[in-house]
Amino acid sequence: MLRALSVSAGFCLALVACGGDAVPTPAAIVELSLDDDAGSPNILAIYDQTGLVAGARFLPNFDHIEALTVTQGADETIIDVAWVGLGCESRPTLSITSHASGVQVTLDHGPRPDSCAAMAENYGVQVELSEPVPLSEIEAAETGQLDS
Repeated sequence: MLRALSVSAGFCLALVACGGDAVPTPAAIVELSLDDDAGSPNILAIYDQTGLVAGARFLPNFDHIEALTVTQGADETIIDVAWVGLGCESRPTLSITSHASGVQVTLDHGPRPDSCAAMAENYGVQVELSEPVPLSEIEAAETGQLDS
């Protein structure tokens, strides 16, 4: 199974309460934060528009990856999402939405300064779902990809 978050910084998990509107506005239900080497916080916000996300945590110790990767073990209520990012990217987001044949997982790297000398790092998060979703029904997409 894919394991992730190859950084030397600490991390924490903070759950964020959602509002109770009749038509809910997407809200970050989970925020995972870590300090980059420069000491400024880099926070991944997870947005769930499916109602399936039950929790999330960063994953330590995973193999090198080249792009956004979604994997799953025998338990179809757990998905591991890993990606390559830069320490200077701020406010990356992971959105979980429904589509015709299942679930869409979209990573947006977020904004970064015009000049960024940070080295690429592997990041990853394990997302716990309230219901099983087979990997064959999960599509992944990435926006704001790293420049070559």
